[in-house]
Amino acid sequence: MDCKNLVFVKNCSLLQKKFPDLYAHLLFSDSWRRSIKMPSKKNSEDKLLPDSEIQTLYCYGFERNYGFFLWKNWLKSFGQKLVCIVDDLDEFACFLHQKNSFFLLEDQRVFFLNCFNRDLLIQEVVPVCAEKIAVLSDKRLRKKQKFFRMKKDILEKNFFVHARMSDIFQAPQLWKNFKTSMKRSPRSWDVGKWKNSFHQVPAIICGAGPSIDGHITRLKDCLNRSLVMAGGSAIAALSAQGIVPHLAVAVDPTSSEYSHLKKWAPYSMPLIYSSRLHRRVFSLFSGSLGYMHSNTMWEQSLCQHLHRNFSVIKDDNPQSVSVTTRMLSLAHFLGCNPIILLGVDLGYVHKRHYAHGVPGTLIEKDLVEHPLFSLCNNGQKIATTFAWQLEANALNLFAQQHSSVKIYTASYEGMQMSHIPYLPFEQWKGKKIGPIEEKIKRQIADTPVQVTDSAIEHYFYTVRSSIKTILSLMQISGVEENDDCVEDGMIQALLEKELAYRLFLKPLVSLVKDMRGSSSYGIIIKKYLQQCLKADAPSLKKNHELLV
Repeated sequence: MDCKNLVFVKNCSLLQKKFPDLYAHLLFSDSWRRSIKMPSKKNSEDKLLPDSEIQTLYCYGFERNYGFFLWKNWLKSFGQKLVCIVDDLDEFACFLHQKNSFFLLEDQRVFFLNCFNRDLLIQEVVPVCAEKIAVLSDKRLRKKQKFFRMKKDILEKNFFVHARMSDIFQAPQLWKNFKTSMKRSPRSWDVGKWKNSFHQVPAIICGAGPSIDGHITRLKDCLNRSLVMAGGSAIAALSAQGIVPHLAVAVDPTSSEYSHLKKWAPYSMPLIYSSRLHRRVFSLFSGSLGYMHSNTMWEQSLCQHLHRNFSVIKDDNPQSVSVTTRMLSLAHFLGCNPIILLGVDLGYVHKRHYAHGVPGTLIEKDLVEHPLFSLCNNGQKIATTFAWQLEANALNLFAQQHSSVKIYTASYEGMQMSHIPYLPFEQWKGKKIGPIEEKIKRQIADTPVQVTDSAIEHYFYTVRSSIKTILSLMQISGVEENDDCVEDGMIQALLEKELAYRLFLKPLVSLVKDMRGSSSYGIIIKKYLQQCLKADAPSLKKNHELLV
């Protein structure tokens, strides 16, 4: 057997051990017989290697572009994981004939997967922990539809993993938001009781996109022709122009919501809030508050404790919830028709993120380095982000499922949406209707949230006691010193009976087992619960902070 075959056998042996599925595909094909020599000239695509900010790189058609030393240097310098997605078994067999292939095969940070089962591939390549990723390809494959679909699936799955991970690891901070919101509910009105209260009244949903700056005069004239709602940063954008929307909606649990709104505070319009809203935002509003029930796990637990139910304003795509999608669901719930999206650009119009009056109006650095483009209503291409593309998909889905409601976008330079036609805002001729402010005041007076302060306080006291009980059980059973104690059936049964286990630990346990390094499983859980217990717990800025 010649030297070349010895290298091939050695590499195949390691491949069989580490990636048996890919080895089986190779074994039952004729690719290993058709192996040809590697091109000696390196492909210029090696220059596309990502920078230090990328944690994981997915390379589609890796076998066509080796660049051994560049990959090796990237892994050595700052790469955390390299996922090689094989598209061509013939060329992959050629790759296995190369001596330098062995260092990639044996590296624990390098994974080889085949693209023949797309669903299984997407399930395997996306990690439990959310990461900053890049998806690259050989030049010859970059225009193939298979690559575009795979890239979209990987980015989408990672996006949702990031959202899920953020919710789990930031639970102590989200819990503080939840407590602040629900303690205001006894003095709020119940938005769930407003169904069809604005039947066939036109609604204008205002986003904070730059295009809204050109419609301010017309929007002022529409205040007596439609129900005007502003969400999140759009509240600041309209206030900067002297416009007071009929309803403000805020749902963002992060501190950026407060940062965007504080400049033009205080706000006098009614505020509709979700249970996740960042706790500091309430200090910016002097008007009445409306609670919008979202049926989250924590809200379900509270309702069960109170022995009552709230009406849920259904969101048809809960995986892509933004303040705009929530407002669209709300407008439909209220019976509004037609519904006009104004300033919902979903892109960087004039290289700006927000309208005037909102901090952070310049184009983001990440967009310049890793641009995404979509077609806009004027026929041109607009720079956008993956999150905005998902939001456009959610809005499209809603319009498709509610065809009886006329939904339009008035953003000429904004992203084009297949099921939401463009309507020039100047051409919309709404009829004058009665004073909307008076109708809103009557609705608020007739729909109070029927819950008492003492009932809310008792619920949070119950949760706090449950957390303390779990911490005591962990200390008695020695979980901190011995992770196996958590696996003990008796201890596990005791933990699962506790309310705090269902609220906080159940979503965390399986993830911690997969992600932990040298840290003790029990210590991680203890720190987590202590942060949930403390009213002044520090923010979890990084997912891995608990694992150090």
